[in-house]
Amino acid sequence: MWIQNFGINDKGYGLLKFVLLFDIMLLYSFRVISGDMEYRHPVFSTDTPDNVTHYKGERATLQCSIRYLGTKEVIWKKQNEPHVLTVGKFVFVDDPSYAIDHVSHRQEWNLIIVKVKPRHAGVYECQVSTKEDLRRLIQLNVIDKPAPKKDGIAISGKEFVDKGDPIIITCNATGENRPPDDIDWFKDGTKLKPDAVRNIYIEKYSLVHTKTLHSTLEIENSDMSDSGNYVCRSSDLLITSKNIMVLNAETKPGKRGGFQSGTGSSADSSQTRPSSTAVPQLQISVDAYYCNLFLTFIIVYVISNLIH
Repeated sequence: MWIQNFGINDKGYGLLKFVLLFDIMLLYSFRVISGDMEYRHPVFSTDTPDNVTHYKGERATLQCSIRYLGTKEVIWKKQNEPHVLTVGKFVFVDDPSYAIDHVSHRQEWNLIIVKVKPRHAGVYECQVSTKEDLRRLIQLNVIDKPAPKKDGIAISGKEFVDKGDPIIITCNATGENRPPDDIDWFKDGTKLKPDAVRNIYIEKYSLVHTKTLHSTLEIENSDMSDSGNYVCRSSDLLITSKNIMVLNAETKPGKRGGFQSGTGSSADSSQTRPSSTAVPQLQISVDAYYCNLFLTFIIVYVISNLIH
């Protein structure tokens, strides 16, 4: 046989054949196991609200954030209605009120309803296109009257944030006759600007019918240096502020909110997922495997010659 041409004796040949067979079986089992472990079921975030209320004519946003989505599509539909509203970024109903806002860095697929009306009220389903029944329910309430008209500015967000978690602050500024032209953000007196390197994101949009300019400041992967006083200032010189403290928690006993695999917090909101838990992916290099075979051949060859 071809191995004997290299001068390997019978004992060495038997040893080499055993090692090669063992390596092949090991590689096959690793591939089977890793193939089973690579897939992770999508998981809904419970940080997003599952019960929202808007006045008639406002822009309603139903948030849906999903981890491990992979190549799956997000589907929105209204409960108890047979047709879907959206699939991915595409709207499948002849209604200009609906749109999709995909916020990639927050893994969100949000359903937007422009100038919401009482007929839009109800329970909406954010689904994932899998054979499993994966969905999250969001209740939309619509008050059948325009939002109260008032001038002012308001800021909201968590006062305490664990180190590494995002800081998310929202500011709404309302003008007398129209939305303010702009909103500026400051931290400890220093103006903040969008910075992808520092993971600082600022989003703005205006609602003409409510004369409101909406802005969200997000700082991903917060650090201790992000603690401080955050100020929101409109171009009408309306100012409000909020103190944020980043906590240096070595270990977290349990994440408050965050991505979870259980059901939502509201009475009607729920999500389901298979009971199996995700496991780390097992990776193996084919090149390393063949390198191992080569080294095995050399070792067995040397041993067989020593025995001979």
